[in-house]
Amino acid sequence: MKKCLLTVFFLTYVVVVKAQDLDFNSQTPIYPNAATSHTYPSVGAPATSVAISTSGSNAEFSGTTQPRPRSNGLQSQVNFSNNSSCVTFTMTFNPGVTNLNFDIIEIDRGSSNGTTPETYNYIDKITLTGSIAGTSVTPTIGNDSQNGNVVSGNVITGSASTTGSSNAIVFPQVNVVNIEYCNGAGTQSNPTSQSVTIGDMSWDTPLPVNLTTFSSVQNLTGIELFWRTAEEVNNEYFEVQRSSDARSFESISRIDGEGTTAAGKEYNFIDEFPFDGVNYYRLMQHDLDGSIHFSKIIAQNFFAEKPIITLFPNPLPRNEPLQIRSRKADFSSIELYSSSGKLIPFNSRVAEEGLKEIEFGSTSSGEVLFLKFYNTAGQVIIKRILVE
Repeated sequence: MKKCLLTVFFLTYVVVVKAQDLDFNSQTPIYPNAATSHTYPSVGAPATSVAISTSGSNAEFSGTTQPRPRSNGLQSQVNFSNNSSCVTFTMTFNPGVTNLNFDIIEIDRGSSNGTTPETYNYIDKITLTGSIAGTSVTPTIGNDSQNGNVVSGNVITGSASTTGSSNAIVFPQVNVVNIEYCNGAGTQSNPTSQSVTIGDMSWDTPLPVNLTTFSSVQNLTGIELFWRTAEEVNNEYFEVQRSSDARSFESISRIDGEGTTAAGKEYNFIDEFPFDGVNYYRLMQHDLDGSIHFSKIIAQNFFAEKPIITLFPNPLPRNEPLQIRSRKADFSSIELYSSSGKLIPFNSRVAEEGLKEIEFGSTSSGEVLFLKFYNTAGQVIIKRILVE
């Protein structure tokens, strides 16, 4: 199953995107007959690992060969005991992939028993869901031209007994795909054996970053964001973006990526001046080739009554004044201490609203100082300063 996408810019430059393919019947190690889990450790170049597992009514797979690879995909033949039985295939791509496409083949409906209301000995029903870094992804599902299977949202239901049906599935970006295969409603009490086939898969390129976590927390310095990658491929940098309504985003920081690494990395960023109320954040990840990808959106409440204090510059060059910017912070006193606990005198002045400068005597390069901020409510915040 080979596919190439060709893009031409001004009839001069030609960029070819090589498709990656998973052929269930030839990709090594080949899917073993009757296996309920299997991993293809290296598909395509750059390589993607594809881990497959099954859950649900596994005991109702037919005989000792199901599921099994065939020339057109991975067949799943089952003998569901009732019309509430289901088997789910979960496919995990590491790293995630772009433009994943495959067919679901032979979704159909069995024979009618001629009664009123009419029932059938089986009705194939497929439900497709996906996600990227924990955020749901909706697939595009093509209509079957052979027998007009009913497509409703992310569900395909067999509507006729004509063979050769095929519904095309496309996920724009995804790292986890769930394919739930059920015996639909309106079937007889003892359905007969039925089957569908998950067609061989193709995708364009792996996603450059496999983002495993993205979270936030409010602390005394603002809202801190955390994210972790499992691996990175040509990752140039992240833009941290913020919004008050989850629709219009602004970039507030740039964090350099690791380029290409199999080890992954932990990242964090502190938004020191968030909006009062709910703040929405997302990451815009930039590839070295100029491509961009977005993370899921996370939300974090910010309670403005908590004080925020920012020191700049820190590390502090010797004999330069230290700037203290405060937000929602009304402190009655400030004290400066050496690392040994000695109180250090200083002079201060208000540069502008919310900004104060302090100057103190000679210090040594590499010395660590501590500022203590006190307020009438009994709060104490300690800030660390490193002298260059």
